[in-house]
Order: sequence, then structure tokens, then C-alpha cells
Amino acid sequence: MPKGKPIKIIDYFRGRLAFNLKHFVAILLCIFVYNSLTAQTDNSFFTQKETFAKTSPKKLTLRLAHIGHFQNHEFNSNLQHGYTLPGFQLIPTMAYQLDSQLLIFAGASLQRLYGDAQWFQAEPMLTLSYFTKWGRFNFGNLQGSLDHQLPETMMGYGQVLQNRQETGLQFLGNTRNTSYDLWLDWQKAIRPDDPFKERFVTGFSGNWKAINNKHLQLAIPAYLSIFHSGGEIDLSTGINATQYNFNTGLSCTLGKIKAGILFDFYEDESAQSIDTFRDGWGQRAYLQYTGKVLQSELGYWDAHQFQAPQGEVMYQSLSRKEMGRSYFFRKMYWTRWSLRKSFNPQAEALFRCGTWYDVHQNTLDFSVEIYVKWNLDIKLN
Repeated sequence: MPKGKPIKIIDYFRGRLAFNLKHFVAILLCIFVYNSLTAQTDNSFFTQKETFAKTSPKKLTLRLAHIGHFQNHEFNSNLQHGYTLPGFQLIPTMAYQLDSQLLIFAGASLQRLYGDAQWFQAEPMLTLSYFTKWGRFNFGNLQGSLDHQLPETMMGYGQVLQNRQETGLQFLGNTRNTSYDLWLDWQKAIRPDDPFKERFVTGFSGNWKAINNKHLQLAIPAYLSIFHSGGEIDLSTGINATQYNFNTGLSCTLGKIKAGILFDFYEDESAQSIDTFRDGWGQRAYLQYTGKVLQSELGYWDAHQFQAPQGEVMYQSLSRKEMGRSYFFRKMYWTRWSLRKSFNPQAEALFRCGTWYDVHQNTLDFSVEIYVKWNLDIKLN
């Protein structure tokens, strides 16, 4: 096939699914043989739900949310340079519950990297939340980043340390069998004659449980992210750009074991191609085991020209290590192991290590990560 030739979705389903069924079956066999391997990574450790939680009516609360981190990534492939990221995040906020439906909180997001001459990177925070029987509406800072629960192909878990705060509009809905998140993250605003484009991201994350009981859960997720930069009052000579990521699939949970397959699609509808490829796709089979302390993961990734502006770099087809280098086809196996220990409702720790084997490059990448977090609520009246 000529390089860069788009593959239509119908061709994808005809040719790729049958070929890769054997890989998915092989992974299923592995999970039952070893009985402790897992997959679609559980990133609930990084949630901001404590910062966004309701308080008692007419009560003023001081909240402190902290995550300490030590990440070490060693990349032997040509996708990205290795790096180490030691430091912490601290989010102090003041929350006031006006009544049963309205919550206001204000504060700051502070990040410190050990050894950095700059003491803190700081962002102000201000959110108004309105609660209804259908869900929750946020205006201001969003319950974003990994709280959107997008798959790693669309939202890399490194975003929680590098781009955690999002601002704009958000609605979070939840029923017995359906949960969803609809948001608009305004990343860059423009004024008349600015030399750059405005930029925003809008997205949807939803999960419908076709079967939902204590023994078995069968779920169909759907995820969409739209990235746009443009504007009419700027002086930038750059082009207006619009990119899409879409993901759906099927997952089955039986007790502590979860297995599934997800399909990713990428489209670039810009006047000129932004990231080399006009379109692409990927498919990921995964297994997950989640115990009280141990979590483990095993997965397989197969892709053609796949890109995701916020996705984990290991799934991309465009190198961030060597400019201009791209990989039209990707095949990768990975495994990840985690130990998560809760000391009390306010404090816990996470140790995680992972390896990624790239079939075409014949390279092995690995990472080791340590996190600690604690949260405090102090009633002031």
C-alpha cells in the first residue's frame, strides 16, 4: 500500500479484525493461565473528585489536595526521549456550599519540580457547580484531565502532571446504566490583532452498561475529542485546524477480571495536514485484573497512521524524538503492574511499572513510577 494512502473504515473492518482476532484470543488465554494480568489502566488514583465534592450547606471548608510523584521513563524506541519527573502538586481551595444545588470554590493549583529554579508553577482556580437530579454542571475550572475517563490512546496519564487544569464548561451525568461527561476546555483566548490563534478542545465520554449486575457487566463505551484552533480577529498567518479522535468498543467485567477491545479513529479536517497524516486508526485488546492491592495489565496495540493530540505517546505513529520520522504501521505489546495501598480515607500510595515492546522497531521501553497523595477537609465554621 502506498505510504499515506487513507484507509476507509469499511476496509478496516474487512481486513484488520479477522487478522487480529488471534491476538485477542492469545491475550485471553494468558489472563486465565496467569490469573493476575490486566489492561485498560485504572487511573482513579489521580481523580480530583475530592476537590470538587459537595460540602454541608452554609459551611465554609478549606481543602488541601496533594500528589507527590516520581516518574522515570526510559525509551529505547524512536517515539520519544526518556525523562524523569520528580515533584509534587498542591491544590488549596476554599469551598462554600450555598444550598443543596450550588457550590462555589476558589483556590490555586501549585506544581513544584524538584531541582527546578522556578519554585512553583501556579494557576488560579474558580468554579461554580450546579447540581440537578440529572447530574452536575461546572462553570470555570473543570473536573478534567484523567477524570474524563478517556482511554490512554486519547488522554495520556501524563496529562495529570503536565496539563491537569482545564477551564470552560462541563456537564457530568449519571444514571443507573449510563454515565457521561460533556465538556468544553478553552485553552487559549485571543484579543484583536493577537499574533496567534485561539484554541479549544471539546469532548464527550460515555459508558452504557448493556448488562449490569453484581456478577457480570457488559459495557459499550464511546469517546470523542475535537481539537480546534482558529479565530477571526487575530493576525496569525497560520491555518485554521480541526482534528478528531473517536473511540468505541466493548468491555466485559466478571468479578475482578475485565477484558475488552477498543477501536480508535483519527481524522484531520484542516485546510492542510497538521501532523503528517490525514486519517488513521488503531485497535487495542486488553485484559485487566484489579485486586485490593495488586493491579496488573496486559495488552496489544495495532495501528495505522494513528495520532491523538492528547494521547499517550506510546500509541502514536509520529515520532516526537526525531522530527519528520513517522511509522505508518504500529504493533505493540505491553504489560503494567501496580501496587496501590490506602493508609486511611485521606492518604494512599501507588507504585507502578510498565514495559512496552514495539514489534516493528524491536525495542523495549519501560517506566517506573511512585506516587503518594493525601487530602484534607478542614471545616472553618
